[in-house]
Order: sequence, then structure tokens, then C-alpha cells
Amino acid sequence: MPKVSIIMNCYNGAEFVRSAIESVYAQTFEDWEIIFWDNCSTDATPEIARSFDDRLRYFRSETTTPLGTARNLAMKQAQGDWIAFLDHDDLCLPHRLERQMAAVDGRDYALCYAGVREVDGGGRFIRNVLPQHASGNIFGELLANCDATLQATMVSRQYLLRYGIETAPFYMLFEDVNLFLKLAAKGPVRVLPEVVSVWRLLPSSLSETKRDRFALEYSHLLDDLRRSNPGIEKVYPDSFRQAEARARYYQARRDMEIGNIVAARRIMSEIADVRRVYRILYFLSFWPWLWNLAHNRTLKAKLTNMFLGRGKAAKGSL
Repeated sequence: MPKVSIIMNCYNGAEFVRSAIESVYAQTFEDWEIIFWDNCSTDATPEIARSFDDRLRYFRSETTTPLGTARNLAMKQAQGDWIAFLDHDDLCLPHRLERQMAAVDGRDYALCYAGVREVDGGGRFIRNVLPQHASGNIFGELLANCDATLQATMVSRQYLLRYGIETAPFYMLFEDVNLFLKLAAKGPVRVLPEVVSVWRLLPSSLSETKRDRFALEYSHLLDDLRRSNPGIEKVYPDSFRQAEARARYYQARRDMEIGNIVAARRIMSEIADVRRVYRILYFLSFWPWLWNLAHNRTLKAKLTNMFLGRGKAAKGSL
């Protein structure tokens, strides 16, 4: 059996998918398989995926399913001790699996994550994003600010099986965060403070086109954690407070987008004492053009890189 199964979920990814697959074949660590789950693509994706050898195991769903469902179906086919993830438009750097496997070898970790290099649709460098947290039992830190990104994370298949953990079909945006937090609640996390993957930021990504679901999904995620870990909010009260404020921030952000400025400002005033950034955003809500400028993803990333020398958090950032 291979040591690592790389899950690639894809729907109509012909533009970038060959490069993504080739980045796995270029790995210095060779004991892997690709589980390629084609979510009923209608472009050239099937032909491209099937052009590789039998280290890529191709599966195709009969109908297009939610990403959480597709991810679970792909993970059920995995044979490796560790499951890594790579979206069809991203890349693994050649040393990714070698470095991450060396970091977890012989140790009991629930997951391992590292840093990413953010690029735009044309492959132009934006910034490097390194993890903020140290290795260990860091559920609370990740709940308050999950800086693990799909492109640079591996999860233990034994932990998934032991605790019956999988991604809920409900999610379109936070299925990965849901999975990582459920695992972090059960065991220690290995954090590798180096860049191992390339994350392509595209305007057509779900995180850009489905922002109306952010607040709903994040609130559901917190409820899911409480159900699967009874009493956990009493163990990590401050982390849950910060996470609940994040869910409310997402609602305020949506309100600003659709013109409910008064509602958004009220929410930001109510969470202004949780984090300094929320207090700043509350004041920016009086000048919507400044609020919008602060939320320009590419500009924000470039400014962060300019002033700090590297990125801070990726998905966990605002």
C-alpha cells in the first residue's frame, strides 16, 4: 500500500489539471497514489487524467455532487496511511511529500500542515504564507484562527477511521476547515513552517463566488464541533468566542456587500472588543469605500507581504 494518497477533486479543470498532476509525479518522495475524483466534468478533464499511468486512480461520479460529498467519496478510496489534498488548479512543490512525511514519520499526529505560496491566475507571485502556530495540541489556536490550507495539509487516515470523521456534505466553502478542526480536537498537530505548495487565487473560486454562504457555513461548523465533541466549548471558551465573532463578521461582510450598511455596522460594533481588527473594521464601515479597499484580497496580500516580509494567515485571515 502507498504511504500517501493524494486526493484531487476536480470539476471542469482542464486548464490547470495537467500541471497539478505533473507536480505530484515530480515529487522526490515516490511512495504515493493519486485518487482523482472527477465530479462529472464536461470538458477535457477525463482525457487528461486518464493519460497518466496507474499511479493515478481515476474515478468519475455519475452526477455532480457537493464538494463535501465528493471529497468523502474520494477519501474512501484512499489506501495510504496519510491523505494529502491538492486542488486541480494548485501545485505541489517537489519536496512537499518528502518534507511532510519526514515531519510525521513514527509519530502520532492527527494532521500535518505547512505553508503555501500564493500566486495569481497567471502564476505571478503574490506572497508566501507561513503557519502561525506551533506543533502540539492546538485545537484552540486553530479554532480561533485556522491557518491550515488544503493545498499544504495531510491528515492521518487512522484518525479518520478511529473516530469516524468525514466531511459533512452541507459545506461548499469550509469542508476542509471542518475536517481539520474535527481532527485537531482528537489529537496533536504537526506544523511545518515552510512553503510546500502553490495556491492559485482565482476570481472564479468558490471562496470568491459563494461568499453569501460564509456566515451560514461557519456557524454550522461551530455547531458541528459542539455536537461531535460534547462540552468542548467549556474547555476552549475564548477560542469559541473568537470563532463566533468570526461568523458574525462574515455576516457583516455580506451585509456590506448587499448594501445593508447599518446592519453591518451594528454587528461590527458588537464584536469590536473581540479583536483589534474588528474594531478597525467597525470604524471603516462608516466609509464603505475604505471597507471595500481593506477587503481587496490581492491588494491586502501584497501589502502584508510588503510590510511584514511574509504573509500571516491564509484561510483563517479576514
